[in-house]
Amino acid sequence: MSRQKPLLARQFVEISKVRIEGLMNAFLKLVEHAGADHTYVESDCARYVYQPLDNVYLVLITTKHSNILEDLQTLRVFATIVQ
Repeated sequence: MSRQKPLLARQFVEISKVRIEGLMNAFLKLVEHAGADHTYVESDCARYVYQPLDNVYLVLITTKHSNILEDLQTLRVFATIVQ
């Protein structure tokens, strides 16, 4: 699990590749310790809203100040498109 790599990443703000890789590595560590009851985890600087899809995760990375309900709805739309 910790050696997984993103299949696709899309940013809507200016962010470096190194920063994205750091955020994704942090997500993998956080999700390993999260319970199966949750669909989001938080770090000091970001919120990761996610949904398992077969053997991959669909992940939306946002700020901690974003609206969690809107984030969950956005993730559902993404999941519908991907499936």
